[in-house]
Amino acid sequence: MKKIAIIGSSGSIGQQALEVVDELKNVEIIALTNNKNHGALNEQIKKYKPKYFNINKKYLEQINHPSNVQQLTNEEIAILEEVDLLIVASTGITGLMPTIAALEAGKKVAIANKESLVIGGPFIKKKLDEKKEMGAQLIPIDSEHSAIWQCMAGESWANVESLIITASGGSLINRSIEDINTISPASALKHPNWSMGDKITIDSATLFNKALEVIEANILFDIQFDKIYAIIHRESIVHSIVHFIDGSSKAQLGHPDMKIPIQYAISYPERERFSSQDIIKLLNEKQLSFEPIDHEKFPIYQLVIDAAKRSDGTLPALLGADEILVNAFLDGKCEFGKIYEVQNKIYNEWESSDQLQIDNVLNAYQWGENFAKNCLD
Repeated sequence: MKKIAIIGSSGSIGQQALEVVDELKNVEIIALTNNKNHGALNEQIKKYKPKYFNINKKYLEQINHPSNVQQLTNEEIAILEEVDLLIVASTGITGLMPTIAALEAGKKVAIANKESLVIGGPFIKKKLDEKKEMGAQLIPIDSEHSAIWQCMAGESWANVESLIITASGGSLINRSIEDINTISPASALKHPNWSMGDKITIDSATLFNKALEVIEANILFDIQFDKIYAIIHRESIVHSIVHFIDGSSKAQLGHPDMKIPIQYAISYPERERFSSQDIIKLLNEKQLSFEPIDHEKFPIYQLVIDAAKRSDGTLPALLGADEILVNAFLDGKCEFGKIYEVQNKIYNEWESSDQLQIDNVLNAYQWGENFAKNCLD
């Protein structure tokens, strides 16, 4: 029986992880956490009967739990001896400290939390290297990185020439630049292929999300930026391609369904049958296409990657700002074009800081949040 804890159980990835668990045998939910969705957490506690839970203390009194279900912090849950796999499915930087704590305890961590991995990458990698012999392992859930991971089974990284990560282009791929700047939240949320949470759908529309995935690949697989490419693949069937030094390439294909990489992360190293769709039918219905990214239409993409290369705190600041700006756009408090406008200001105005201390990284993130709030006032 594999015992699982989920950080961020009420978000899109968390809910889909629970749906995967519903279909699998020999999986037990030990702990569930979320930030403020007490209604969802109450339902999940009732259904899955975890031993532990957590929620923002402001909502603690709203949780109706049996006396034998104990409230712990996310970090305490991450290091529970009985937990075999920690799924980090939260958004923002809330997943960073539980991830580090779990790796410190020699745990397996399935991570879907881009922000924590991107800004805390050096700290996560250091802890992973230190505790690998204890069993610490980082398993990617993002479809693109899961694809690379699967393509590399039985291969040597010494033979890899480059990585190609695909991007659907999001909900705005067919819109003009003029239309994009004034698009409504409702239109921007209509992703053509993927069912995701609101924030990641908007980050997909700006390609902010794709830039983070390039950075994730750099961190997860220790491969240089100049060997990682992103291309537009509107159909979202080919998730990533690994190109080798002998001229051959491996691609991982599948339906645009996050449950597939989630299930692989949970069942790894085994594969379980997925009550899935017919891949032959899908390939017969779809013509696969590939095209370069339009950097004029999606300027945030290169901005974020350039920020990562600077390694001076610009990237955490951009991430902090993105959280504020995307939510402001979704709430109708700013236009879509404002997201890039403020991010570009941060890129040009941020003053370098030492990023070798985790407190400095978190401070840069908070600075970005405050900068964005001031720009919206």
